[in-house]
Amino acid sequence: MRILIQGPNFSPELIGSGKYTGEMAAWLAKNGHQVHVITTPPHYPAWRIANGYRRFWFTRENYENLTILRCPTYVPSRPTGLRRVLYIVSFGLVSGIAVLWDALRLRPALFINIVPTLAAAPSCLAASKVVGGRSWLHVQDLEVDAAFSTGLVKGRWKKKVALSVERFLLRRFNIVSTISRSMIVALANKGISETDIVLFPNWVDVDEIYPLANRTAPRSDFNLPEEVFIALYAGNLSAKQGLEMFVELSAAMADEKEFMLVIAGDGPMRKFLTTALINVENVRFLPLQPAEKLNALLNCADVHLLPQKPEVANLVLPSKLAGQLASGRPIVAVAEPGSDLAQAVDGCGVVVDRSDGHEMAEAIQGLMSSPEAYRQMAINARNRAVEKWGKEATLSAFAAKLQVVIKDAKHQGDQR
Repeated sequence: MRILIQGPNFSPELIGSGKYTGEMAAWLAKNGHQVHVITTPPHYPAWRIANGYRRFWFTRENYENLTILRCPTYVPSRPTGLRRVLYIVSFGLVSGIAVLWDALRLRPALFINIVPTLAAAPSCLAASKVVGGRSWLHVQDLEVDAAFSTGLVKGRWKKKVALSVERFLLRRFNIVSTISRSMIVALANKGISETDIVLFPNWVDVDEIYPLANRTAPRSDFNLPEEVFIALYAGNLSAKQGLEMFVELSAAMADEKEFMLVIAGDGPMRKFLTTALINVENVRFLPLQPAEKLNALLNCADVHLLPQKPEVANLVLPSKLAGQLASGRPIVAVAEPGSDLAQAVDGCGVVVDRSDGHEMAEAIQGLMSSPEAYRQMAINARNRAVEKWGKEATLSAFAAKLQVVIKDAKHQGDQR
């Protein structure tokens, strides 16, 4: 099957939606599909275009059956509200031209638009209509809700217009999918029947991320002490994570001499955190790690931290969760009781319902003082990753659904 994928993030980005879109495209190409990707130069989460990639012109990359067209896009070094909107719009416009051109040239059977960003959805829809292909919208992030909930964009009339446009576009795709049950409910509240929404969760390769037999050995690679209890946050350092709570957490744990908070990643909040926590003895910063070092990094943790702002708790299911579970370490997460995240962490860690560093500190102290409960949570975490989040099973189910979508389209065409 010939498939065109459109989205602003893609490999070699190491985290976020780009990681999953890249792995999905590579898996589809490996399994016999002709995959064409229209995206940006890699830039996330640092918000800097990676070295070796063009900023102002198109670049096409080819390997095996996978073709990537990278579009010139405005990437702000400081992604404030207006600048982020300009980033979204620039990708929507430029990639839209590329999608229409490739649609006429390649005539794909299926068009997949990844959200974020919805700004590219009109061109994806238009192109699918022009060549008679099917349209699939995959929602990784409810970006409109999140933008207004976090205050990134403000204004009642802006929100009303944005939600109306979002609702209009969502209803026009042949298939809409998303990554969690709560996001299915949120999409249904926007006017799509729950029965028409496909659950397509994120995944983890449990053969690449797994507990190491020697728990302390990988720490030497990152110059971390072997004897302390490490609470690790690894990933995107952005506003919606509520990372300000780490300042409270480090202060609350100041008397715990055998504790260290390790923050590994990049993003807009890194400067704030490094400034606020400068010279704090129980905090260590690491850069975003390449894929080949991810398993070693995750194995440095005694516990993984999963903070987020309460106002976005039901709008996203953090993509880093799968890897944390697969590493076989308990998780301390901020989540509302009964939410998808709370259910995923149940039995595998501790959930606190407020973005509060003192509550997170109490949860960590509870795990430090309860070795039997800790060990059982670690076992449960690994088992849950293997049973619920496996890469091959998730992508195989997705591919089977693709075949059904195309088969149904051909059947409808024959009836006409």
